[in-house]
Amino acid sequence: MKIADVHDQGYTGNGILICLMDSGFDKVSTHEVFSTMNIVAAYDFVNNDNDVENGTYQGEGSHGTGTLSSTGGFKKGQLVGTAFQRLYFGDLTENTVGENQVQKIIGLPQQNGLIA
Repeated sequence: MKIADVHDQGYTGNGILICLMDSGFDKVSTHEVFSTMNIVAAYDFVNNDNDVENGTYQGEGSHGTGTLSSTGGFKKGQLVGTAFQRLYFGDLTENTVGENQVQKIIGLPQQNGLIA
């Protein structure tokens, strides 16, 4: 992929909102490649809290971390994600210990049968 060429044409994710729903995002609050990210919301649907990093009773979130860093991470000269100038929602929706997915469609009422 020629991501640098796409960035040179002005496509950096600016004005785009991306929602990642995955197994968690380890070190999202401390790792340097995430320090410039604009994460507008994050929620852990497994443990019903705002901590989307690795935690108790959910396994580990390396897949989510990898996905987030490749799309939005940024460290000049080392890592430039495909959409590094975007807004992100980061939702932990999978317990990797038992592969119990609790993914939910947000904003749709239960009565219409689209979510359990």
